[in-house]
Amino acid sequence: MPDLRTALRSPANLARLILGTLIVIEIAILTLGPDLGAALKKAHAFAATPKETPWEADVDIGIHLAAGINLVLLLILALTAKWWTRRFSKLEIRNQKSEIPRWFWPSVLAVIALSTALRLPLASKSLWWDECWVIRQCSHGSWKPDKKNPDELTFSPTTWKRCAFYYQKPTNHVPMSLMQKLTLGAWRKTTGTEKHEFSDLAARIPALLASAAAIALIAYLFAAWGRPGVGIIAAILLALHPWHIRYGVDARAYALVVPLCLSALLAATRILECGGRRWQHWLWLGANQFLWLWAYPNALLDIAAIFIVLSVLLWREHPDKTERHTALSRLAICHVFAAMLLLQMFLPNFLQARRWAGTEPDKHVLDARLAGEALDQLAFGVLERAPDELAKATSVLQQFQASATSCGDAFVLLGLGGVLLLGMRNRSAGLLLACIVMSTFTFAAITWAAQSYYYPRFSMAMLPVFVIGLAMLPGLWGANARKNDWFAKVALVFAIVLPLTLIAVAQPARHVLLMHPISPLRDVADFLRSHSSDAAPPVVLGYGFGRETLPTYYPQSIGVTTAAEIETHIAKARAEKRDLYLVLGYSGFNRAMVTDGFRVIDNKEIFAEAVAFPGIEPDFYFRVFKALPRP
Repeated sequence: MPDLRTALRSPANLARLILGTLIVIEIAILTLGPDLGAALKKAHAFAATPKETPWEADVDIGIHLAAGINLVLLLILALTAKWWTRRFSKLEIRNQKSEIPRWFWPSVLAVIALSTALRLPLASKSLWWDECWVIRQCSHGSWKPDKKNPDELTFSPTTWKRCAFYYQKPTNHVPMSLMQKLTLGAWRKTTGTEKHEFSDLAARIPALLASAAAIALIAYLFAAWGRPGVGIIAAILLALHPWHIRYGVDARAYALVVPLCLSALLAATRILECGGRRWQHWLWLGANQFLWLWAYPNALLDIAAIFIVLSVLLWREHPDKTERHTALSRLAICHVFAAMLLLQMFLPNFLQARRWAGTEPDKHVLDARLAGEALDQLAFGVLERAPDELAKATSVLQQFQASATSCGDAFVLLGLGGVLLLGMRNRSAGLLLACIVMSTFTFAAITWAAQSYYYPRFSMAMLPVFVIGLAMLPGLWGANARKNDWFAKVALVFAIVLPLTLIAVAQPARHVLLMHPISPLRDVADFLRSHSSDAAPPVVLGYGFGRETLPTYYPQSIGVTTAAEIETHIAKARAEKRDLYLVLGYSGFNRAMVTDGFRVIDNKEIFAEAVAFPGIEPDFYFRVFKALPRP
């Protein structure tokens, strides 16, 4: 036993022991995992129609292929362990950590409480299209016609394998889906509800926890930079920002992007503090980058930029050639392990994605209008409202808010100015933030050049950077405060007024988020149930885009896209003496892309609007029409 302990004191031997364990795991996957032969036969059977290949075949092939690649990489790492596990010759670690005052963590907890209070109303209301797709396809399950009796519906729950690897759309952000499946299961077990039941709030608990983590991380990041007071200001701004309220409850990857981005910046800061000498900081960074990419593959540019900046800063930190080699090899190995984890978990999904990537019908291409919308959302969290609601903005404050939101680019520039100010006082922090800025604009440029679809939420990693920059502006005063200094007085007023202006401008968006659901599907379903009876349940049609999500809350609904389908169901409902309701959302999209049915829907002799429910945007305004009796 002493000999074993002595041997394990060698970093190379310890690394080989860990690698050996991982090699055994990969061999177990290859020998005991899914049946590769059956998967290859199934995929070969669909060689002529690859888009119809069952997703399980791609998953099983991907699991084996990833395990094989990782096995080779692990063997290479084991053979080269002596090279990349060398210790630093200078083991002293400088203590650069700043003291955290006693008031800091109680203040952070107070801001988290404020943040959660602002997000709970929206989190408790119904899900929207993307969230519903995940609920039905990945984390919960869906209603399907019974095999023995097609007229009846039975609930079919999803499996953990489907939750982790079903990737027929990029809508499945797997880490969030897995956490959602876990919280929904815990909610059902705690409440004793049936397997088909789910709670909107329970589905969004992981997102709420991620939002709370983001508040704590942005404050602690400033504390690590020696500015705990500014950290509290940044936490408050993030807690109040409508864009973070909106996507901080959304049970998808965007709720994870902000805390994972902040966590990467904090891990990189800790690595630079000790010159890369503490293994736990490398473990932290590697796990963070794996999770970030697994949740949101578009983060590749952000992670690559952080890697490059860390390489440069560690190179400058260690003038000695040997020390430099040790630090950079640890940086490389950290990301190699992150890549191997990602390969094992995401290659099965990538094999599915290659069958549909690039053929999506969505043509939301970046242009000047969309770029301006992205800047406005980043600055103020602006929500697009219906024209009639904008016409009601008659007060002085509302007019000011409406005009100020057209200056989002100016506010973003001010936030970037704050990042520059931080960089003048802390070069490494400024460079780490700058790499997020550059990767964000690079990604936008790539989508524009490729004419690929782009949504402002794709730039979510910029939100914490913008908030950090804005919170730094009070440093204009702190750095220049002198008695009877007119510049310091002007800077103080500027530093106070600017965040308050941001908070005031964003108030209408916060009000909407507090009052309305993202999409009112549960409200629609509750209305339909209140107008239903067991003796003669109504026929419920969901029209066009959005018809796929209504069954999440009202399983009996029938999707239609043409006038002929609507007329057929109306005739059948009349023959059976049943009421018929038609649910219409996404009116702008449907009137442009699914036009045929509107010659029936708009006919006032056939349909009358029964009720309408607003969401947070015009596309989420849902109308319920009732078919009139035969004229």
